[in-house]
Amino acid sequence: RLVVRSSSSSPAAASAAPPTRAERFLAYTMFYQASPIYQLAHFTANQAIVEAFESGGRRRLHVVDFDVSYGFQWPSLIQSLSHAAAASTSSSSSHDDGDCNEPVSLRTTGLGTKFDELGQNEARLAQFTSGCPNLRFKFEGIVDGQDSRQWPPSP
Repeated sequence: RLVVRSSSSSPAAASAAPPTRAERFLAYTMFYQASPIYQLAHFTANQAIVEAFESGGRRRLHVVDFDVSYGFQWPSLIQSLSHAAAASTSSSSSHDDGDCNEPVSLRTTGLGTKFDELGQNEARLAQFTSGCPNLRFKFEGIVDGQDSRQWPPSP
C-alpha cells in the first residue's frame, strides 16, 4: 500500500489511515536498500569505530545511538567486530595472551520513541549476533520522550 499525502485537503487524503508499523518498517527497509547514501554513511561511521576499537587494543565497546530507529547500522559493525575478534584470536594463538581468546563485548544503548519497537530491535540484533560466537552482545533501549521506560524491562 502506498499512500501519498499532499498539503491539499482532499477527501482521499483525509480518509487515508496512517501506515501500520509493518508498513513503515518495510518502507524504511526498501529505502535503506535502495539508497547508497545511508549505507555509505553507516559504512564510514562503522569503519571509524572499528579502526578506533582495534587501535586501542580493547575487547569491550559501548555504543550509544541517539536515534536507533530500526538498527540497520549495527549488523555491519557486529560483523566487523566479530571478524576482528576472530582474526586477533587466530593471530594470537601462537602467543600466550589470554585476553585475545575472550570474545569481544558489544553493548549498545539505543534511544527510541516506542517501547515495543526497542524490543523488536533488540530481538533482530540479538538474532543476528547469535551467528557470531566470538562476540557478546547486550542491548539496552531507552524510550526518549514521555514514556521513559527502559528495555529490557526490569525484573
